[in-house]
Amino acid sequence: MSMVCGKNFRHVCKKCNWRHTAQRETIYKIICGNRNHPAVEEVWKAAREQLPAISLDTVYRILDEFYRAGICGRFQYGDKMIYDGNAASHGHFFCLNCGRISDFEFPAGLLSNAGSLGKITEEKVGCTGICRECMASGIISAQGDEK
Repeated sequence: MSMVCGKNFRHVCKKCNWRHTAQRETIYKIICGNRNHPAVEEVWKAAREQLPAISLDTVYRILDEFYRAGICGRFQYGDKMIYDGNAASHGHFFCLNCGRISDFEFPAGLLSNAGSLGKITEEKVGCTGICRECMASGIISAQGDEK
């Protein structure tokens, strides 16, 4: 089940054989409405605005369910697990200066040759550099190129 964001959440729950809960629906809306690639703690903080009693453990469990069902992507970024509401194949550009993570599309079939090496279970394409905004601002950290 890929790219389900935007679908009726009750339908998603039915298809995944989940009980529809306020916790699941809140986290679904947070992940699907967020293009900033939030970490678990950021999702928890946003969820607590609507559900003050929600635990961090519940957020971890629900995000894991969503990932396993193909509702969201996830990847390690530094010491944090980052979640992505865009579960379709795409790449990530990591800015070394400001830390922004941006999505980019890549041509269909880009990874087709990798299948000859074995069974592909997950696609992850990423690159690092300095984003356009940081380049335009001229403010570059020690990690990026000097101005």
